Amino acid sequence: MTDAFAGSDLEAYFQDVAAGGFDAQMYLRINLYAHKRFPHDLTFVRNLLTAYTRQETRIPGGVGEAAARALVLRR
Repeated sequence: MTDAFAGSDLEAYFQDVAAGGFDAQMYLRINLYAHKRFPHDLTFVRNLLTAYTRQETRIPGGVGEAAARALVLRR
């Protein structure tokens, strides 16, 4: 789905339509893919930080916290 969008288009789509319509796992997966495609787009960085701290997507063993730290340190 994200291949069809430019970074700003995908960003707008998330804000207008998709943010409330995906379950937590789908939200995480789409943002991971979008971040790989557009690594300098801060919207996807913020979305991932949100996803990593959500209870529904929290990964046991501190992996979510480590992923969030790694994401921030890359900036």
